[in-house]
Amino acid sequence: MDNSVRQARERLGASQQALATRVGVSRQALGAIEAGRQVPSTLLALRLARALGTTVEALFDAVPPAGFPVLVAPSLPGGGRSAGHGVQRAVVATVRGTLVAHWVQGVATTPADGTLELGDPIGHSSGFTALFHPFRDDAPGTDRALVAGCAPTLDLLARRAGGRFGDAKASWITATSGRSLDLLADGLVHVAGFHRPDPGSGESSASIVAARFPGQRMLLAHLTRWRQGFVVPEGNPLGIRSASDLGRAGLRFAQREEGAEAHRLTRRLLEEEGSADLRLSGPVADGHEDVARLVRYGAADVGVAIESVALAQNLMFIPIVEERFDLVVPHDLADFGPVRRLLETLDSAAYRAELRCFPGYDVGSSGHVTTVDGA
Repeated sequence: MDNSVRQARERLGASQQALATRVGVSRQALGAIEAGRQVPSTLLALRLARALGTTVEALFDAVPPAGFPVLVAPSLPGGGRSAGHGVQRAVVATVRGTLVAHWVQGVATTPADGTLELGDPIGHSSGFTALFHPFRDDAPGTDRALVAGCAPTLDLLARRAGGRFGDAKASWITATSGRSLDLLADGLVHVAGFHRPDPGSGESSASIVAARFPGQRMLLAHLTRWRQGFVVPEGNPLGIRSASDLGRAGLRFAQREEGAEAHRLTRRLLEEEGSADLRLSGPVADGHEDVARLVRYGAADVGVAIESVALAQNLMFIPIVEERFDLVVPHDLADFGPVRRLLETLDSAAYRAELRCFPGYDVGSSGHVTTVDGA
């Protein structure tokens, strides 16, 4: 608490003892208030303001915190800095003792924990440091789990976990499968979600995790199964049936960035068609839902996404492959309160019952957890 009691008293030419007597406290108590060692009660603050001929607001002001140093995940293009803005909203959490911040990239109504002050960033192998100013006075990030992934249902899972338990919160960090695993490996999230074709394709989720996290014990929690395929307007006016149709002149394809499983699937399909060098043209989509939006509003003719987002937008879906989506959790983080609560929510009947209301998801094995030892 900052105050201007001494300056106001001196302007009136009053001594400490005279003002103390007038407001009914000792001179020592008034001296402690002027020095900032003591915060007055509401009644005493009103008496001081009246005696000094001013207002409480003019005498006292809360000193904004100097800020908490945080490691900022480079989740935005260009290393994570947003051009033209020195302050950005962020969500924070403590990951293995490090306070980590992720940009809030959604609309203005998406909640955040505070703001990032972006001066000259200090470089780091997986991000940069900045000062974080919380919206609340309590210690930030101690009761939150960060889960990264591209499944839209992760938002539902995070919100359900936060609403079900008063001692833990969770936040969904939107990221591709590849990016999610990178964030987990760099210590920037607690949980990473990724999807891959079923084991029949020759590459199981467990083998991917074992190779990605050598020498580490990890937990693999199953979220859902879904189908991924072509998303086209209702009636499929261009007659899209296979990857060979993507090479048509003028066709606009909703592209995904490298690291996205949809990008990986598209390139594999083109290779199988003998068109590995084909350059697709069209807008870049930020996730499955964005692919569906681009197709629905005519900005793209076709894209690759999961069945549920196509059905939600009243679009036609042409299945290509069935996949499973899993959550990866380091074994040493599984007992961290918010992570444990997140996994309990995943295994709850209420979460599965709600997820069954959404088309395109198979939740028969949701919540099943296996242990994977890194190679």
